[in-house]
Amino acid sequence: MEAFRLAIAEGADGTELDVQMTGDGQLVCIHDAQLDAMTDGHGFLRDKTYDYVSRLNFSIQMPGYMKPTRVPLLSEVLELFRNQPGFVVNIEIKSAEVIYPDIERRIVDLVHKYDMADRVWYSNFNHFSLLTLREYDPDAVIAPLYNEGLVEPWKYAETMHTDVIHPFYRNLTEGPGILEGLKKHSIRPVAWTVDDEDDIRWMIEHDVPAIITDRPAVARSIRDGSR
Repeated sequence: MEAFRLAIAEGADGTELDVQMTGDGQLVCIHDAQLDAMTDGHGFLRDKTYDYVSRLNFSIQMPGYMKPTRVPLLSEVLELFRNQPGFVVNIEIKSAEVIYPDIERRIVDLVHKYDMADRVWYSNFNHFSLLTLREYDPDAVIAPLYNEGLVEPWKYAETMHTDVIHPFYRNLTEGPGILEGLKKHSIRPVAWTVDDEDDIRWMIEHDVPAIITDRPAVARSIRDGSR
């Protein structure tokens, strides 16, 4: 939760978070499907109860950070952001490595419970999952994530019936004619992950609609002209 509170404090316009599901159906904000690398636990998240996962320390791989950190529930994060007017939440559903049955419906139901459907976008490297999610919320904003250099990504976006895509940022900076083509076809790219200051400036100068960055305060200061 500390990272989400920091996003607000640093003036971010929104946040991107990863969601997976425990073995007993609890939606949690966590990046890795396996617990070994980031916690003092072991095994796959899908095989563990929330009670087990909630007792793990998620800060053991953060040198110098002494405070134990637990994994937040998606409901806790939505509760935090629901009272932040205009704050956009991008939920990346992590169902490419591990398939979580019914996770799309559970997420949509929770987002609607917190009355945040108009401020939530959904992304995934598993694009079939995004189409499944659309079955539960036809008006949902879906944003297919991709790393590869697609030649005409606007055509793929149109195939997915969306006007938002999440390309790896170098697809925009190094792909000849890509950004121009996206603008021409009214497709909004949200580039990830843009942390270098020169890359952030490039995105701003070329009117990229939004970026995902680990440095929101720096990005904001560049955008506002104070850096």
